Amino acid sequence: MEQGKGSTARRLQAMPYDKRVCRIEHYPRCLAPDRILGPVDESVPCPSMEEEVEAIHAAGTEVWAISGFRTRGIPLYPSKILTPPDDLDLEAIPRFLDLAHEKGMIVLTYYPFIFNYQLADLRPEWMIQMLDDGGEEVWNEGWFCWNSPFRDWLPEYLSEILDHLDFDGIYFDDMNWGSHSDHNQRRTGGCHCSYCRDLYRRETGRELQVKVDMDSADFRRFVNWRYDKFVEAMDHFTRKLHQRHPDAIVDFNYYCRPYGRPDIGWMTAHPLNPMDMGTRLFVEAGLDNMGPGVPTKICQATGVPFGIWLWATQTLVDCVSHSAPYPEPYSAMIYGLTAVAHGGASVTTCLDAGEHTIYGDTLKSVFDELLRLRDHVGEETVKYLALHVSQQTRDFAPAYRKEPDRYWQLLRGGHEILSRSQFLMEYVLDRQLEGDALEGYEVLFLSNSACLSSGEGDAIRRFVERGGRVIATHQTSLYDELGEARDNFLLADVFGVDHVAEAAGGEDMDEETRQVQEMRYGRLANADESNIYVPQTEELRDRFGLTVCFGAPQSSISVPPGSAAQILCTKSSLKWTSDAPLKNFYAGMDYDSGEPAVTSNRFGRGTAVYICGDVGAGYERHPLPQLRRFLSYLVRQAREPIEVQAHKAIEVTATWLGPGTINIHLLNNPLAFLPWSQPVAQHRTHFYLDEIPPVHDVIVRLPAFEVRGASLPMRGRELEVGADGSIVVPKVEIHEVVSVELK
Repeated sequence: MEQGKGSTARRLQAMPYDKRVCRIEHYPRCLAPDRILGPVDESVPCPSMEEEVEAIHAAGTEVWAISGFRTRGIPLYPSKILTPPDDLDLEAIPRFLDLAHEKGMIVLTYYPFIFNYQLADLRPEWMIQMLDDGGEEVWNEGWFCWNSPFRDWLPEYLSEILDHLDFDGIYFDDMNWGSHSDHNQRRTGGCHCSYCRDLYRRETGRELQVKVDMDSADFRRFVNWRYDKFVEAMDHFTRKLHQRHPDAIVDFNYYCRPYGRPDIGWMTAHPLNPMDMGTRLFVEAGLDNMGPGVPTKICQATGVPFGIWLWATQTLVDCVSHSAPYPEPYSAMIYGLTAVAHGGASVTTCLDAGEHTIYGDTLKSVFDELLRLRDHVGEETVKYLALHVSQQTRDFAPAYRKEPDRYWQLLRGGHEILSRSQFLMEYVLDRQLEGDALEGYEVLFLSNSACLSSGEGDAIRRFVERGGRVIATHQTSLYDELGEARDNFLLADVFGVDHVAEAAGGEDMDEETRQVQEMRYGRLANADESNIYVPQTEELRDRFGLTVCFGAPQSSISVPPGSAAQILCTKSSLKWTSDAPLKNFYAGMDYDSGEPAVTSNRFGRGTAVYICGDVGAGYERHPLPQLRRFLSYLVRQAREPIEVQAHKAIEVTATWLGPGTINIHLLNNPLAFLPWSQPVAQHRTHFYLDEIPPVHDVIVRLPAFEVRGASLPMRGRELEVGADGSIVVPKVEIHEVVSVELK
């Protein structure tokens, strides 16, 4: 069949894939009676194919992911590689594709990246062999290793469907290198098949360890090798597929988020690092309590075009279908707008469209807002603050090796502080630190970046010497890139302080209190995590009072002789009590230990601020307003290019639209900051937005620029620029764009 030859290229000329921000993963009801997707209840009425395609198109859909396969990779076309089902209807999918393409939509076929039931019987020697992590044994349901000949079989197989059907590309799920069960088996990682062992021996000269041992540096080296092989596999597939179908779109599901709870971290093999593959990524957000910002900013940092996927309906925990009728659009809008404002796309799932559905125009409501925003986002961001997100710290720092959830928690806490303080914030990943990724930023936040290489340390040192401001917490630079301990901070010269010790261990709670704490928060707050700081300057006392408090792991430091480091805060001699922090405090008591806690050191033309406690983890557990204001104050000592004064629900991004225009996006995001221990199934049951209260009189200033004029381009409204350069946005409903013309 020659139907698909060259047609994708023509469709992409009409609108490139990366500009198509309104995407859905939706398996059409109109194909179910034809048994395309397997057995169905024939008594349930459904729309005609024409009705369903028209409804999805009318909602604004630009990319539609359906499936050209049944179950796990069974071909729904006359394949010569695998066996199609006996009841195959050869006309249904081609007819559907013609209708969708006539409406200008791009259509991708779902495929489970590592999963194929049929192939398991034909090529068992290609299947993943699970690493021994000490848990219950997992049997392989049909998961294949990318170091085996499967890496060449799959592009051949998927080229075949593009030969037969006019799909525009492949939409991959099931992307991990390990278990991905249809039978509720646990999640674990691979692989130690003969292909992996031979390849690892040839490339490294080492033997692959079958037993998981994160305390072994050799095993940690294998983990890094495995990341590289996974990215190489995705690149290999894309290049092989493009040899026969050069215009085919390839979109991979990327697990840059907790993969269940507790998270299995490195076992998925998805790197938190830049990837250059000539392809695309999408991330399933909303399956944890990270919110839309964290996965979006990780994707932005990878440099790969991306989409943010969201199960868009409210959930009902006592219903098999999980989806509530007549959903409100606001949660899905916030996720989609976050993606588009960062240069990505929205992938909405579980929302149908049209009068024949219980969802009505909900999908259209979401897509209308995305389309309003799309043309007001530039490619180059206005830079200010970079938050370091570290794969090597998550995987290899002793505190997180066996509990990656704790790393995600500190990242979430730091992100929330900075985002809710209206900072222009982006992420910088490990491998970017040694390049030029820090160019243009004023502030670098090292939120317990425990594991840093010597090269990364040198790059940070140069950043501060040139005039940058670094804020570092707790164990930052105390370990090398493989998690091996150093005698002192690698950046001790930059901080102007020496590491002395970690805070002593021990709990001060009775058993009942301990159980309540673990139930509520997932882990304990104890006296040794008493970050009770005593401000040492009059300005700090005026701003924050007699103490600044939070509960989180902390280090002990000293200011060595000859250091110019200024002590901003000391540690208090007080501790948390099991029933209330500072319960018996009064101003006249002796509560200052004199031990340094927060310091500021001039280094070259820049400044390094060191905080002995893990601020991100402390805020994630207890989001105290005073702590957010304290960190924001430390950041704001470096001048901001754009200042926004607004309610904390407002999040800010900004991009250049040419050399003289900055577009500032204001997102009104009141999504709840949920406890980490909150069950995932309840997130969208009990914390689902049914309205968004508008925020009034948002003040915007651009102290680094001279402003000529300002407008609200989505409303066609000019704004007055005050004598001091301030711009007042009268009202932000769900979002607004402020376009600023510069002199």
